[in-house]
Amino acid sequence: MSRAKRAAEAGTSTTLVQLPTPPKIPLQSLEDVRREAARVYREARAGRLETADASRLSFMLQGIAKMIEATTIERRIEALENPTKQRVPLVDFEDMEAIENGKEATRPVEQVGTSNR
Repeated sequence: MSRAKRAAEAGTSTTLVQLPTPPKIPLQSLEDVRREAARVYREARAGRLETADASRLSFMLQGIAKMIEATTIERRIEALENPTKQRVPLVDFEDMEAIENGKEATRPVEQVGTSNR
């Protein structure tokens, strides 16, 4: 129950105070979300955040974590389905030495996963 509801039920008035906007919290990775969830837990445990508010924030953080996981899986599947986009050229050490000396590679450059040796 919110503070305003409790105050109304108790017959006391409350004054709403505009709090400053909290700093932007990075939530780009699962590690960021985990860190924020731990902070919410510590705040609630210390009594600086009401349990109901902590529960709501935790629920939202779980949703964000699921979206990050889904996006990661989607990218990995796309990379598997379209391997030509992700291929990195492989060069033999002999060819690397030739390239460094200003010469062309003696063999064609192979792609990851397409070696026929």
